[in-house]
Amino acid sequence: MECFLICTNAKCRMIVDLGEGGQVLERSKLVIDECPECGHPWSSQCPFCGCPLEVTGRGNLSHCLHCKKILRPAAT
Repeated sequence: MECFLICTNAKCRMIVDLGEGGQVLERSKLVIDECPECGHPWSSQCPFCGCPLEVTGRGNLSHCLHCKKILRPAAT
């Protein structure tokens, strides 16, 4: 089951944690079906390695648990 979603827009990459009080919210029950910041669709895969998105935080930055890449917006 998906635990995290990430915006597919490389300039946005907003992350949504579907974990709610120790339980995972089903994606079908998500109120927003697109990113509220930019309107792009969500993905449940890391944009770099393609693995199911699992996120770990280091400071203010989120990283993919698999490839360790920072999940921040692409520089313009």
